[in-house]
Amino acid sequence: MNDSAPPAGDDFIEAVLYQDRINKAVADGAPLRDLTGMELHDALTRWEADHRKPTPKRRNGSKYGKDRKRHIALKILDRVERQLSSTATCRDDASNTAIYDLGKFVNEGCLSRDEVADSIIRAAYSNGLDKDRRNGGIRKIRNNVPRVLDDAQRNGETVDWTRFDWLATETEDSAESGATPTELDTPVYASELLTRSDLRNLPDPQPLIDNVLDQGTTALLYGKWGTAKTFIALDFAASVATGRAWQGRPTVQRRVLYVVGEGAYGFKARVQAWEVGWQNMIGDEWLAIMPHPVNLTRSVDVANLIHLIEWGGYGFVILDTLARCMVGADENSAKDCGIVVDALTRLLASTPGGRGVVLGVHHAGKDGKTLRGSSAFESGADTVYFAERDGQLISLTREKRKDGPENDSHLLVFDPMPGTGSGVMSSGQSVISGDPGETRVATLRLIMSQHFRLSGATPTQLRQLAVDEGPMTRATFYRAISDLLESGWLVNTGTDKRPFYWIASERD
Repeated sequence: MNDSAPPAGDDFIEAVLYQDRINKAVADGAPLRDLTGMELHDALTRWEADHRKPTPKRRNGSKYGKDRKRHIALKILDRVERQLSSTATCRDDASNTAIYDLGKFVNEGCLSRDEVADSIIRAAYSNGLDKDRRNGGIRKIRNNVPRVLDDAQRNGETVDWTRFDWLATETEDSAESGATPTELDTPVYASELLTRSDLRNLPDPQPLIDNVLDQGTTALLYGKWGTAKTFIALDFAASVATGRAWQGRPTVQRRVLYVVGEGAYGFKARVQAWEVGWQNMIGDEWLAIMPHPVNLTRSVDVANLIHLIEWGGYGFVILDTLARCMVGADENSAKDCGIVVDALTRLLASTPGGRGVVLGVHHAGKDGKTLRGSSAFESGADTVYFAERDGQLISLTREKRKDGPENDSHLLVFDPMPGTGSGVMSSGQSVISGDPGETRVATLRLIMSQHFRLSGATPTQLRQLAVDEGPMTRATFYRAISDLLESGWLVNTGTDKRPFYWIASERD
């Protein structure tokens, strides 16, 4: 067959699927190999009418149920995207025609507007239309999608499902023909399978910040308001952007993208304070601030952010806060939060080699001690850190780590930088080593809060962390327990001979 173009007058989808129809018919034995033009079209139509099995009707008399229509629509969307991705000429016209025809499926509820927009934008990035500034580039495409879909809706366009009988029965034909898997098309996911040898060749886990954030992971940092979450996240970001050790932990220098969802104006002073405090300037090419949130529940916004990450080669992406990046969604809905987690995973895949880190900053719930919203957040993240304030001291504790030891905690303090209007996060050890009276109490409170907030502790468990592995002497340790019991912050739910300590607020 030298001429497989559809006859004039057929729409874009018909043109895209025309060669698929021919290939399917030939594979089923249709004598079409030497035909071209209208002769080919007419012969194909006759052969399909004579040989294609009718699509079974459902109990309600309809041949096309909701699931079958959705299946057909997704197949067509995939084929359209592939066709547009390889289109070298008349790309603008082809995209608009495709959007209009896909609008018929949107009108019938088989595709969403976001799915169509996402597909069209990906195709534009592939065929170069996004860089065609004479035609408006990617901005025009983003504007065209809703406009053309509105036209299709206004005109009452619907799908002629009879045109897709051959596509609806394609899977059923393969299953009933007795064909072996080798006789069928290669499965879409076949190229993604990993053999044992492939597993051996996978890169070993590598740190972005040693024993804090691992490359190729998604992470969450959460805490109540006033726990310096943004200062900690910015400290991560600036350290990675400059290659400076974070709180004594070695870092790998990467380009950083910081999405500021709650106002970028304060970042001028914060970044200046970091540079003054650590005497280290951040180069323009290493840190970029996005001054507005990106909605992770909208496919188009996620696609645009993915393109930005790929374009900039950003290896560390921070979204602060997740609440501002999921406006309109329900934080208590596992479904909505699952969409956000999936978006974080897609953003991670767009970092160089998929080996970057995507960090979401989030709020604590009303109790100030657990992550706000659905547990899908924590379940889907690879790493979770919790920030908590106790007076001057801020504790940063890791609660989850996918690979490697979980335990990691830091004592930090906000250190104002004169002349900047802001400050930096410094080690809290200088505070700990100050006045003995308040210091011993603060130390033991932090140990209880970090390690035994939900479980309580025996004196032996506390002494191991405070004395054997910590900065306190035995005498100081027992005085601290006495001080905390006397103040009512700590309670003994055991006996005098066998004490068992709880934080009083956790027993209310």
